[in-house]
Amino acid sequence: MRLNRVLQRQLLEQLREAYPEFVDFQSRPEFDQPDFQSNLFYLSEHKLIDATEGGTSPRRIVWASITASGLDFLEDDGGLSAILKTVTVKFDIENIRSILEDKVVASTLPHEEKQSLIRKIKGLSGDMLKSVVIKLMEKGMEHPEQLGTWLDMLHKPEN
Repeated sequence: MRLNRVLQRQLLEQLREAYPEFVDFQSRPEFDQPDFQSNLFYLSEHKLIDATEGGTSPRRIVWASITASGLDFLEDDGGLSAILKTVTVKFDIENIRSILEDKVVASTLPHEEKQSLIRKIKGLSGDMLKSVVIKLMEKGMEHPEQLGTWLDMLHKPEN
């Protein structure tokens, strides 16, 4: 069995043209070929097509229709799946302010410097705090090799 990306795309495009109808593959010359059938089953297992089998042995997909996931797969932008699976993260400004203040208090900076930083944090607008968080994230990602350590710290149970 050989996966064939070109064949898979051709099958999906053919099914897209017929959408929402089913396509009968029995008339295709390669219908009984193992690679043809294997690629249909592969697309079905990934839920890119809805398939109807016919006969008993060997297993064969006779009819198929493209699914919404299959349609989205063919779209350059990922279709509605990309939009629906987008996660929006919202931070409460006061939460961010509190986290930053707590980190300053817990730091080893001299007391005067801590107080100065806390005053500055308290005076920042929401947009400025947003900019600070973005800059902190960018700074943190300058060392992606530490990402594993940071993620491990997040998963440690609290005492």
